[in-house]
Amino acid sequence: MLAKDYKGKAVPVRGRQCSSEQCPMIANKFETFDAFANASLGQIYGEENLAKALHLQAKHMYSCVVLNQGGGKWELHDLPGMAQSAPINGSVVLDVNNDGHVDIVAVGNNWGVEVETIRYDGGTGCVLLGDGKGGFKPLPTHKSGLFAWENAKDLALVRLGKSGVPLLVVANNNGPLQGWRLASEQRLAQGR
Repeated sequence: MLAKDYKGKAVPVRGRQCSSEQCPMIANKFETFDAFANASLGQIYGEENLAKALHLQAKHMYSCVVLNQGGGKWELHDLPGMAQSAPINGSVVLDVNNDGHVDIVAVGNNWGVEVETIRYDGGTGCVLLGDGKGGFKPLPTHKSGLFAWENAKDLALVRLGKSGVPLLVVANNNGPLQGWRLASEQRLAQGR
């Protein structure tokens, strides 16, 4: 179960409805949403069960790049705010603006969530221009031409014809494919 610290005690992130769908005894043990909301993980699942359970902890909740510096050294760089507004479900690394540095094109949303969870629908896709040192600067949508606002689940780079013109293809859950080709420096053109 996913948990968080609240006022010094571990509590579930999911509410009674989602939790009881996975573990039906919860609905019987906690007859009201209020009773469940005020219970700790130990009260819900039993301290002895929690003591025997595998415990994992997430400490960094940002979309980021990790660069291999060699010799067992890694360098973490958080992506800019534009890349934090929605989950990144698909990304492609390529040199969008032909400056010799790799850039990132990313898409993602998550519309199919539980009733207690809000949709993750803030993503419109983003083009992040790399500086060659691990930093990335977002290119505004009106300059990039990329607007992938649907329930985007993946992104792929396809090369067209003998010249290998790059086409970025976005797969949308229960929706149409979308495509953008590199039209000019720092500008993508949408195609169908």
